[in-house]
Amino acid sequence: MSHPVFVYAAQWIDKRRVVTGSYDRIIRVWDTHSRGEHCALLSQLHGHVGHVNSIVIKGLDTMYSGDSKGQIIEWGGTGGSWSQVETIHPPEMQDVPISQLLLHPNKRRMFVQSRDNHVRLVDLRIRAVTQRYTGHTNVREHIRCSVSPCGTYVLSASEDGDVYVWLVETGEVTY
Repeated sequence: MSHPVFVYAAQWIDKRRVVTGSYDRIIRVWDTHSRGEHCALLSQLHGHVGHVNSIVIKGLDTMYSGDSKGQIIEWGGTGGSWSQVETIHPPEMQDVPISQLLLHPNKRRMFVQSRDNHVRLVDLRIRAVTQRYTGHTNVREHIRCSVSPCGTYVLSASEDGDVYVWLVETGEVTY
């Protein structure tokens, strides 16, 4: 899976297909079971305005990608054929680099870790930010968040040396 530039994101779609996102703003879909010694490039998806920093897969037919300009794109497709469904670009995230996209266990919401000292919760049904988690520091590094298996808590590392834990529904810091 050779790329002409840095690769910042890679995810399995299923047992044979992989999707990657890179510095050149292109998402590539690969077949890992192709004949020969190299994976076959199935498609290249264009639409991002910044470097693709994160990709998350929802089922076999939906994926979301986030970039260095605060843009999230929903993609729909199967096999090697994917197309842009919608752009989610909250005004508050204009030009804010996204470090990570993470689905909530219910798959109807998604956490967005960004380099402006925020983790946001986006409701994928209405495509809007419904909760914000603040208090941690994240302006330089590629910090990640995690959600508890039950979906009640979200935690994030921080550049200040602490780990922060919030209640998902209220945004209240618990640790």
